[in-house]
Formats: sequence, structure tokens, C-alpha cells
Amino acid sequence: MRKVACIVPYNSQGEILLQKKDLDYFLYPGGWTFFGGLIGPGEKKIDAANRELEEEIGKEIANTVSPNLKFLFSRPGVSPKGEGQIMSLYLVALERKDLKYVRIGEGAGIAFFAEKEVVALDINPDAKVFIEEIFSYVKEKVPS
Repeated sequence: MRKVACIVPYNSQGEILLQKKDLDYFLYPGGWTFFGGLIGPGEKKIDAANRELEEEIGKEIANTVSPNLKFLFSRPGVSPKGEGQIMSLYLVALERKDLKYVRIGEGAGIAFFAEKEVVALDINPDAKVFIEEIFSYVKEKVPS
């Protein structure tokens, strides 16, 4: 069974940071998704999450936010290829002012989105099913 570690940064405005895939990416080209990737054989979920952060947003910012990764859940699902998968999701606080330290290693770009904006995005289906639950958690963390 395929195992995936995903990371969703959020900010104090209650927005989440998503990654836009390149148009030539083999899964959901041009779509928006979480940061993350496969958990290697024998690799711990948290180690995979840290590695993926470093690969996708750069070592400098990853080293800053990694100690604050919060495990949210692991859930069964179906991979884009129709195979069973387990998605382990982590959340971490990251403010807009810190984006200047991000070095995009994968994807066409990144952006913060409010909950009402996310519904209009082309989000890959295996990520989309968790959006409501993620925003529910973010609302608990962000004072209104």
C-alpha cells in the first residue's frame, strides 16, 4: 500500500498554503495540492514530511518550520492511480512574511488561500476530501 506524507502550512489569517503543479506533472497537471510525497520504505512519517518540506520549499524555511509540524491524522484513501493509500497529514504555521525565504523546488508556484477561495480551485481529488477538516483545525488555531 502506498504511504504519503502531506504538509499544509497555514497562517494567522486562517489561510492555507497550496502548491500549484507544473503543467507537465503526471498527476493533476496544473492543479493545486498539498506539499508532500511518498514515504520511503522504513522511513518514519515525520521524517518524510520534513524531507518533503525541504525538497519542495527549500532547506532554510523547512529548517525553521519543521520543529513545529503538528500531526493531524492518517487516513486511508485511494491514490490517483486507483491503488490504496494512507495519507498522513501534518500542519504547520507559516506567515506571509516568511514566504521570502521559500525556494520552490517543485511545482509552478505557491499561494495562500482562504476557505471561500479554495472551493473554486482545481484541487486534486485525493487532497480535496480533507479540505473541510483542515480548515476546521485551522479555525481552532487562529483567533477570530
